[in-house]
Amino acid sequence: KKRELYHYQNVRIHLDTVKQMGRFLEFEIVCRSAKDEFEAPKKMKFLIKKFGIVSGDLIAVSYSDLFIMNKNQTED
Repeated sequence: KKRELYHYQNVRIHLDTVKQMGRFLEFEIVCRSAKDEFEAPKKMKFLIKKFGIVSGDLIAVSYSDLFIMNKNQTED
């Protein structure tokens, strides 16, 4: 995996290139206070809209899980 890391306020933006899998974008919001936690969902919605991400693009599993799922699909 190759990662480029950017920051926007308290958000770490990861641009990952994963061998044999492609490119991925990940947002990691760092919450150090109750205010950060309260603002996190709004900030996530803003970033999703700003980057043009649609719900079908979202992935809820790790790269290793994706790799295993893809491997199993190609073996069927």
